[in-house]
Amino acid sequence: MGRLILLLDVLEIGGGWLPVSRSGVHDASGLHCDDDCPGHFRGDDHSARSVANLGRELSLESKRSKASRWWAAAVRQQRPATVLPARWRPGFTRRPGAGPEFEGGLTRGLLRGIEQQIKSLRARIEVLALVLAFASWSACVNAAFAQPASLTISSREASKTYFAHDLLADPSVRDLRISNDPIYQASKVYRVVPMERLLRDINLDVGDYIQVRATDNFSASIPAALLKPTTRTGTEAFLAIENSAAPWPPIPGKQGSAGPFFIVWQSAKAPVARTYWVYRVAALTVTDSPHKRWPNLRMPDALPASDPAWRGRDRFVALCMACHRFNGDGEGDAGPDLATPMSPVDYFQPSAFKLFLRNPSAVRSWPAQKMPAFDEATLSNADLDAIVAWLTYKRRSAPPQKAKP
Repeated sequence: MGRLILLLDVLEIGGGWLPVSRSGVHDASGLHCDDDCPGHFRGDDHSARSVANLGRELSLESKRSKASRWWAAAVRQQRPATVLPARWRPGFTRRPGAGPEFEGGLTRGLLRGIEQQIKSLRARIEVLALVLAFASWSACVNAAFAQPASLTISSREASKTYFAHDLLADPSVRDLRISNDPIYQASKVYRVVPMERLLRDINLDVGDYIQVRATDNFSASIPAALLKPTTRTGTEAFLAIENSAAPWPPIPGKQGSAGPFFIVWQSAKAPVARTYWVYRVAALTVTDSPHKRWPNLRMPDALPASDPAWRGRDRFVALCMACHRFNGDGEGDAGPDLATPMSPVDYFQPSAFKLFLRNPSAVRSWPAQKMPAFDEATLSNADLDAIVAWLTYKRRSAPPQKAKP
């Protein structure tokens, strides 16, 4: 039946329709169809069976087969396209100017239809070619005008911008293998420049920090003494540089690589905090310590030096403030403020809070979760207790907050 419907559509385009009687058809040309055509129509046979009667007698497969053969014969012999009952298409009549005989109408109609399809396809191809040409041109323009990767280092006196291609040409550049990269979670080899060399012309005071800002708004405060040590401590920082001709692979679970600049570490002692492995670095700025910059981190000198809150504050700055603010202080925007409107010690049981800090997914998970788990090498149990102690101390010493209406 599907082929018959298609046949009717093509016949309508090709030759037009002739009015026929309900009992049969009249063909002025006296054309005879094959014996197996649907309805066995003959020009001199007004009592031929109708297609509707044939449909009741034949199976679906038989109708498809006979319709296909009849259509092929009609095309080969250029039979008239007016031999099917008009009641199959109520309201259709012969096209003006189409005679009762074939007169090549079917072939001309098919050719016109094919020509129109070719013209339509050609127009679409031309539009697609224009789109592809524009996309290629845009890519070339973007590549020509794209700014090279750069890093800005600012001291209290001045700032300087370094470009990736210049740093890769520096005599101090070398290959460095990181056996356990915490970002890529694999062994990696980078082209690096020692951070000490980049900071060699910058004057640093005792207690200064370097604020490292990334292109994704991650911001970490790293003690300047770690990036530019005055004595050998067994821990050394490097700036890994991505070569645009051989880009790094995407970070697992993220879009894009760690480039164009990535601070990596080699340590013969304890592992360096994961928050100090800053990728997609855009700028380095010399600053005062976080305790001086942000008043809400300060604690009274009267608090005994043995109080774990002191250590807790230092570990909070090192591990948490890259993503979180504290009562508005800080630069981290990846996570919520950990002092307002409520401190987590107000709504977490101590054991649940410690478990959450150790591995957030063990307590809850959410689609936009960014907070990683911390192993004991990065966050010891003593440090975990100290962070909780500091948050608890700050919550108890904070003035009472007014409830919002």
